[in-house]
This record gives sequence, C-alpha cells and structure tokens, in this order.
Amino acid sequence: MIRVEVRLVGVLRGLLGEQELSLTVGEPAVVRGVVKEVSTKLGKRAKPSFFVPGSEDPRSSILVLLNDADVNLMQGLDTPLSDGDVVTLIPLYHGG
Repeated sequence: MIRVEVRLVGVLRGLLGEQELSLTVGEPAVVRGVVKEVSTKLGKRAKPSFFVPGSEDPRSSILVLLNDADVNLMQGLDTPLSDGDVVTLIPLYHGG
C-alpha cells in the first residue's frame, strides 16, 4: 500500500469540501487509482463534469500533476506512485 497526498484546486476543492486528501492506494500503485478514488468521492452528480462517462478517466478539462509534473509527460494515468508522492488535480475551466 502506498500513501499519497492529493491536492484539490478550484471547483474540485469546493465540491469535495477539502483542499487536501490523504489516500492509501493499493497495487498497482498508479495515478489512475488516485483519480478513481477522487471520482468516487465526487459522486454521480458531479462526476460527469470531470470524467468520461462510464470510466474513471479525467476529461481533458483536468490537469493531473505528480509532484508538480504533468503525468502526460510520464506514463499518463499509469505513472507509478511512491510513498509520499503528491498528486494535484487542477480543473482547467472556471467560472467568472
């Protein structure tokens, strides 16, 4: 089991009512597991706004960072996690 910190930015912070989450991710310990857990916490009402329907993949409207680096520059959602890593989820749209 890997322990990671999840930082939520913008509307995600408001929807979940938390700025940071501490999660334990099982094997395989990859970013996808963190995204799936956050998706579950969002619930059915908000989830379609951020995730492809029927999946746990974030839409292109969410930037996923691992230790401040874009996971798309690594192995995407299949990027391995290490104990103590920080995953940041940043919605790319906002209200005005």
